[in-house]
Amino acid sequence: MGCQPNNATKFTIDSFKYPFVINSSTDTSPCLLDSLLLSYRQLTTLPDNIGNLSKLKVLWLLGNELITLPEDIGELNSLQELRL
Repeated sequence: MGCQPNNATKFTIDSFKYPFVINSSTDTSPCLLDSLLLSYRQLTTLPDNIGNLSKLKVLWLLGNELITLPEDIGELNSLQELRL
């Protein structure tokens, strides 16, 4: 299943405190995201499949409680800005 273009390419979570799942079978496919802003959300982990976000250019993770990043993060070939 490939990514189909649409207008929703920015995703911000305002009250994020719970684990999340990247599910590429939804109507607005997460693989189309180009910005993911998850700063100050008390995150302790990221999903192992974060590398599926092939169009992601901006990833903000400031102010979280992350100890390690998943190995799959290396698959973010379009990533231009990572804030930790």
